[in-house]
Amino acid sequence: MTVSQQDHFELSRLVEAYCDGVINKDEATWSATWADDGEWQMRGDPIIGKEAIVAYWLEAMTRFEWVVQTAPHSVFDVADGADAGTGRVLAQETFKRADGVMGGLIAIYHDRYVRTGDGWRFAARKLEIRHFE
Repeated sequence: MTVSQQDHFELSRLVEAYCDGVINKDEATWSATWADDGEWQMRGDPIIGKEAIVAYWLEAMTRFEWVVQTAPHSVFDVADGADAGTGRVLAQETFKRADGVMGGLIAIYHDRYVRTGDGWRFAARKLEIRHFE
């Protein structure tokens, strides 16, 4: 895998912003991580387009009192000077559902990134669940 230090830093910040948006249920922060034509696949068919992705996320977040999502390991692949790349991000979550039940998740996001005028954004994220309780 190849990636410049600058791109690695910027992509790491993208992943951090995504997690921070989840932790704080912050629609503006979370939605700003997506490309307008992004694709998000959690389970089943992918959700296409930033507007649809954000609407799905907002509805899903109503099922939780809180969620703490971290991404302790990321691998990025971006050719030098390229405006697109791929990566894998380990995601860990601990959460409390709205009904009070506690749970957790360990998963891997398989990502595609695109560089926009506003910086790196998620072009696609596909979640591969490794453990769910």
